Amino acid sequence: IIGDADDLLVRNKISLQVDQFAIAQQLDISITDYYVCDGTRTDFEAPSSSIAPFDLTESDMLFRWERGLSIPIHTGLFRRSLFGDRPPFLESQRAKEDWVFWVGLALAGKRIGYLPLRLAAYRVHGNNMTRSWAAMGLEWLKAARQIEIWLDGRHPDFMPRSLAWHRDFYLVRAESAPVKAPRPDPAPESPEPESPEPLAEIDVPSPVRPSACAPTAASESVDSKRPRISVVIPVYNHARYLESCIESVSKQTFAPVEILCVDDASPDPSVGPVLQEVAARTPMVRLMLLEKNVGIAAAQNAALK
Repeated sequence: IIGDADDLLVRNKISLQVDQFAIAQQLDISITDYYVCDGTRTDFEAPSSSIAPFDLTESDMLFRWERGLSIPIHTGLFRRSLFGDRPPFLESQRAKEDWVFWVGLALAGKRIGYLPLRLAAYRVHGNNMTRSWAAMGLEWLKAARQIEIWLDGRHPDFMPRSLAWHRDFYLVRAESAPVKAPRPDPAPESPEPESPEPLAEIDVPSPVRPSACAPTAASESVDSKRPRISVVIPVYNHARYLESCIESVSKQTFAPVEILCVDDASPDPSVGPVLQEVAARTPMVRLMLLEKNVGIAAAQNAALK
């Protein structure tokens, strides 16, 4: 499981997803639905655009992302074998790395199972309103260009439709008012790759998509032994939410064997003491402290490695 430092899991999330894997043994990923809550965890609501109406196909990931479909990363439970030796998150992205990530999985023919229960919460608060619509729009375009390289001529309407969304959504908001877009804390500027390699960041196949019935390396039978669950939490500030986030993981009915918190050189000096205190009393917590800020994609890759 991968999730941000201000997100939350319902107490039986892991247990129910492990049960789903036990029944549907060819799944590579289990995802659940989610709530949106405020910073104080007082108000919870179901977002109007749920995961439920979508089939989670390649087409959905390409053409419906943000246009109804959104999958917070912490709703997922992933087979470890999915990640292999290559970093799964595109580190040249300051944002929209999650879109590129899910598209890459879809293009690789990975099987995603949907559990129709709201077992995660995405916390919305003032501190994750940090990026302008214009900047977010540029990240959208960068992600679309990378995906277009992967598609290699398939779906010729992909780029026109991505440009239309940028125009109708991001440019309209950027021009109307200097409003900030809801998004986790910003990562530092990353240079564009001089010549992006379509297979350099995630293991996607050739342009011919594998058959939905073809076995994949990750589609192995669930071991008869108890699965071992790792949870990765990239941390950048959010000290006031850290304890409740980690607690929502450590007190799962199906407890993980490790919770790896990777601090991306948070400038907030209170983050370190909070992490050290929680780790001291929670044996499953491991800390990874980066010396310099590398951004959420690189921090997640470092933790997964």
